Amino acid sequence: MEGATGFDVMSQVLSSAIILLTVWTFMYKTPLHLEAEDVQYLAWSLAAFCLFRICWPVIFSRRVFDLVNPAYDDPSLRTKSRDKCASHLNKLFMHSFFLIWGLVVLREQEWFEGWTSTKGIWDDWDPQDVRPVPYRRYYLTQLSFFLSSLAMQFFEPRSHDFVALLAHHYVSATLIIVSYCFRCHRIGLLVLVSREVTDVMIHLARAFGLLKFTKVAEATLALMLVLWFFTRNLFHPIVCWAAFFSPLVQQHTAWVICNSLLAMLIPLDLYYLFLGLEAVVRRIRNPTLAQIDPDAPANQKKHQ
Repeated sequence: MEGATGFDVMSQVLSSAIILLTVWTFMYKTPLHLEAEDVQYLAWSLAAFCLFRICWPVIFSRRVFDLVNPAYDDPSLRTKSRDKCASHLNKLFMHSFFLIWGLVVLREQEWFEGWTSTKGIWDDWDPQDVRPVPYRRYYLTQLSFFLSSLAMQFFEPRSHDFVALLAHHYVSATLIIVSYCFRCHRIGLLVLVSREVTDVMIHLARAFGLLKFTKVAEATLALMLVLWFFTRNLFHPIVCWAAFFSPLVQQHTAWVICNSLLAMLIPLDLYYLFLGLEAVVRRIRNPTLAQIDPDAPANQKKHQ
């Protein structure tokens, strides 16, 4: 539990209790409760993700680092970089999986009219409709991924944006639960898939940086920032606007919760855009930096 304080652990326990309370509330206190099959699938996928996050770095990710064998003068820095690179390769694999799966599910939907239109979200929309199987599997697997991230947060290499990342996971998990229980899954699917694009790119850039593929890391980081602006700082607010002024806002209490949580992601996205731009500025000011890794704060860069 690297770098974790008593306050961190208490915050983790308290927030996890809130998540569990939310799940219990929507399972037993609403007419749109989760089905027994859903709960069983969620439990198994959560266990599988936790096991994957423990075993995959040992089996594959760390071996990739050793195979490339980047040069590090400081043995302790090499060990930390190896663990961080394994963590990023692990997340890169999972986010790539979710991106491909999400695009396949989205492509099969008749209401999807392209990334430049949100009109189809409300066509023939009925909150009482039974969720299609692709939605159910994708949604529950995404939820299990975020819950496994919360469970494993203190056991993985810790970045300086730990608090913001933890807040993002809590908001995302709660948003998935609420939107799933109340059948608000069309707009949820758009949000989930659009955000996977930049998740893939950021972990790819960080892994390249830690492997000392500096030029490739720079190009990947630049492309990621462009995609980040269009998907998270432009497309996401457009989706929020469509949700805020939908005809369903006055009909469902769930939309008040969903809209609030969607809005909370906007400042978090701006914060991470600032971190990416800060990494680019550091690189421009000091071209001799050994690696591109937005994980590390600026004061650590001076010693690399």
